[in-house]
Amino acid sequence: MIKFKVNFQNSIQLGNNIYIDPYQLKEEGKAKYIFITHPHYDHLSWEDIKKILLPTTKIIIPKSSFSEMPKEIDKNQMIMMDANETIKLDDLEIQAVPAYNINKKFHPKENHWLGYIITIDKESYYIVGDSDKTEELSHIKCDYLFIPVGGTYTMDYKEAALLTNQIKPKLVIPTHYGPIITGSFQNAEKFVSLLDETINYKIFF
Repeated sequence: MIKFKVNFQNSIQLGNNIYIDPYQLKEEGKAKYIFITHPHYDHLSWEDIKKILLPTTKIIIPKSSFSEMPKEIDKNQMIMMDANETIKLDDLEIQAVPAYNINKKFHPKENHWLGYIITIDKESYYIVGDSDKTEELSHIKCDYLFIPVGGTYTMDYKEAALLTNQIKPKLVIPTHYGPIITGSFQNAEKFVSLLDETINYKIFF
């Protein structure tokens, strides 16, 4: 297992140089890879991307979001993916997973936005992104699961717990909750209270 942390919302860091949806970063860094799940402001933040962007950084994005990427980013740095596509990128294996709402209007399926399963040294890290509990996700297998629990824009803590108990990861980390945007710390507490006893968890904020 590599070290990881959740900065805020769905802003996740794997190791020293892999960032997912960087947002409200408290310090600058040097990104080798940046993953963007979709173009909402709290997932695609130029102010945060430029804190970690290098000329050599590779940015993985949904193909449907290409036109919404900041114009300052060199298009040659961007790698576009469609749902259910798998690619190898240096030492990473990346699978794009559809992320969408089924009973809300915020993340329509036709927008083709994504979550990602990133496999590093034979261990898989699944960042769900902004999604409800959909049929596709119930078939996912991963070692480490980063799952939204805030409700409103994503699945709520009950749905997230049901999905986590189906996936059965080694470790689950709740995301996408907090007083600034949606939900509160109680969302995370209620979520972990519904997990199977065999599933470990870590709460970052």
